[in-house]
Amino acid sequence: SNWAIFSILTAVVSENMAQVTEDHEKELETEQAEIKRKDVRSKLNKMFDKLDVDKSDTLNEDEFMAVWADEMTEQEFQELTGWTREDAPELFEALGEQEDGPLGIQSVTRAAFIDGLDVGGDQLTMRSIMRVEKRLAELDSNLRVRLGRRFEKQHSQISLRSPSQVSFR
Repeated sequence: SNWAIFSILTAVVSENMAQVTEDHEKELETEQAEIKRKDVRSKLNKMFDKLDVDKSDTLNEDEFMAVWADEMTEQEFQELTGWTREDAPELFEALGEQEDGPLGIQSVTRAAFIDGLDVGGDQLTMRSIMRVEKRLAELDSNLRVRLGRRFEKQHSQISLRSPSQVSFR
């Protein structure tokens, strides 16, 4: 009957309109997230400029820790990144790189500062990654020490034997 067809057509049109509306809302959310991300990156870039006192395009530890010297800067940093004063040493270590040269001073580059802190509200993931990286570095160091000791022990055992007593098992 006509009413059944009309009812089916109404349902199809309504479903299509709902899908179009949902797609449009997702598109708007994506656009707003991108605008927010650009705004955060711009603010982090300006903050880096403010902190980079010697204009070296890197932040040494003192320059980096200056984020927490000024209450307004600290508040802005926390709002932009979710990181707090308590996270500072871990954060500097994770973002920093050893500079070439005899002193091997650790510093944070502009790119590391902006890319490392622009996590799009996903601080937990960034923090988890930093902890895993730190733990991997500790494990690597421990493994190198243990392997070094084992190698030295085996080397000393081989040195004590005469060449005819050495077996390669």
